Amino acid sequence: MPFTIAAIIILSALAQGQQLDLEKQQAHAEKCGVQAQGLLTYWYSQAVWEHILPQDRPRSLITISVSLTGTPSKLIVRAADAVNFELLRGTPLENFDVALDNLNKSCRLPLNPIEAAKLIRTTWERVDLPSNKAAQIHRDFTTALSEYSANMQKRYNSLLSTALTFQRIHTAQYSVVYDNRFEHAEVRADDVTDDPARMDPIVRWARGILKLSEDSFRKKSNAYLHDGHNQNARKLE
Repeated sequence: MPFTIAAIIILSALAQGQQLDLEKQQAHAEKCGVQAQGLLTYWYSQAVWEHILPQDRPRSLITISVSLTGTPSKLIVRAADAVNFELLRGTPLENFDVALDNLNKSCRLPLNPIEAAKLIRTTWERVDLPSNKAAQIHRDFTTALSEYSANMQKRYNSLLSTALTFQRIHTAQYSVVYDNRFEHAEVRADDVTDDPARMDPIVRWARGILKLSEDSFRKKSNAYLHDGHNQNARKLE
């Protein structure tokens, strides 16, 4: 009997929660229009995040963006042209999810995620990359992508024979988007191990970019502080 009562209470609470969600959606639809109902989904948010890009060079020759769940910034390696290569770090001025929610509540959330991305105010830091370093990054990425594709084929027969499926919860995940105007690729890879022999090739590559970012922007910050210290010292003289 206690189990039955507990089950009824849980089901009742779930029903009440669903009813509240439905009432919120209906109220939002009445306020902002039916077309806005249910717009702010996980996949919509992901599409907006993907299109947060620096606007100074909208037609870079090659762009590789790297994002890691749980971090507020995204990294971009790009060939702005044939001789200029950069590493950028973009961080929304406001928490990304909060910014989208505020746009949604104020009925300013566009149906097109590309347009929504333009409304997310983002600061961009950048450091120059030597051409040989940029070439190595690109080569390492295409190699990792080839390994990633090979793993798909390796798993084909075992997946069909075992029908094994699983779902990871609270797992760090890298999202990488590559574009060179001819080829476009989007890859997601879960970071579940530190064992180099078992690590996903995309994760291995993305970890390298994250480390490069940390080192590069730390050096830039230290150089900025050093220059500021020298200027203050000269003023005191």
